[in-house]
Amino acid sequence: LVLGSAPSRNRADGSFSEGVTCRGVLKGGGAIYGRLAISNVGPADGDVELRLKVALPNKQTHEVRVRKEGGDWSWDKRSLGADLGEASWSTQVRKASIEARNDKVAIKMQVSTRIRPLRPLGLDAPLPRGDFHRTTILIPHGKVHGTVQVLESGEEIPFEGWVHMVHNQMNKMPFKLAESFYTALDVSWRGTVAMWAYKATPDLGGGIRGWLLVTEKGKVPVWEPKVTVRPMNTVRDKGCGYEVPRLLHVTAPDTSGLKGVIHGDRLTDRIDDLASLGSVERFFVERLSKPWSFRHKGRYLLTLPAEDPEVEQKRFKGKLVYTYQQLN
Repeated sequence: LVLGSAPSRNRADGSFSEGVTCRGVLKGGGAIYGRLAISNVGPADGDVELRLKVALPNKQTHEVRVRKEGGDWSWDKRSLGADLGEASWSTQVRKASIEARNDKVAIKMQVSTRIRPLRPLGLDAPLPRGDFHRTTILIPHGKVHGTVQVLESGEEIPFEGWVHMVHNQMNKMPFKLAESFYTALDVSWRGTVAMWAYKATPDLGGGIRGWLLVTEKGKVPVWEPKVTVRPMNTVRDKGCGYEVPRLLHVTAPDTSGLKGVIHGDRLTDRIDDLASLGSVERFFVERLSKPWSFRHKGRYLLTLPAEDPEVEQKRFKGKLVYTYQQLN
C-alpha cells in the first residue's frame, strides 16, 4: 500500500486526486471522522489537507485541520501515508495511525482489524485507456483507540470505538466521471454495512456501478465487488432543483443472488458542497460543477440465498445513513 501521489506521472497529472476517508462511532456515544485529501485539480498542485474530528461521548467536539501546499509535505514510501508536520496519516495492512494537532488540541488514534483489505473491480470499466478510478477498502471494520489532549489544561481524554476506512484515487475530474454518487454506511460494534456507487456520465455510457459490503464480528458474510443500483422514488429538491432518489434497489450478479433495498426515510441535511471549498477552489469548481449532497436517516434490508435450498435465506437488516450527491 502506497499513496498514488508517489509516482511522478500522477504528481504531474492535472486531473489526479486521491483521498483516504475514515468514519466511525465511539463506545458510549459520539463519532469520529478523518479525511486525508490530495489534489492536483484546478489551482491545486499536490496540495494536501488532513482533517480529524472527534465528537466525544461527553458531547465535546474537537477538530483539527492541517493544509499544506505541494512540496511542503512528504509521503511515506513504506505505507499509505503522509507527513504534514503538525499531522500525519499512516496506513498499513490491517492497521493505521492518525495524529493531528493545532494550538488547542492534539488528537492521536490507532486502528487495527483482522479483516484484509478489499478492492472492488470494474469501477473504471467505462473509462478510456490510460484513465483510472481505483478504490481500496483499507479497513472494512476496525477497532480504534485514541486520545484527545486539551493543550491548555493538559487534560487527556481517552476514547475507543469502531471505524471503516476507504482509499480512492483517480486521474479524471469527478464531474467527467460521474453525474451522481450514492453512499450508505452504518458502523457499530457488530460490524460495517457499506454501499458505494456512481452513475457514469453519458459519454462514458451511463449506468450505475458500485460495491456492497457487510462485516459481522470480524468476518465478511457479504462482499459484492460489483453491484447494480436502481434509484427510485425521486423527490425534487425545491432549492437546487435536483431529483433526489429516496429508495435504492441493489442487486448482485446471479452467482450470488443477493438482493436488497436501501430506504432514505428522512432527509436530515442538505449540503452545498461548494461552501466547504476555499475561495480559489470554489472559483474553479463552480464553473464546472454544482455539487449538492442530501443526507438521510435510513434503513436497509438485504437477502442472500442459502447454499442449501431447504435452508431459509440469510437476511441482514438495520439502520444506516444514506447520502445522495449530484454534481450537475
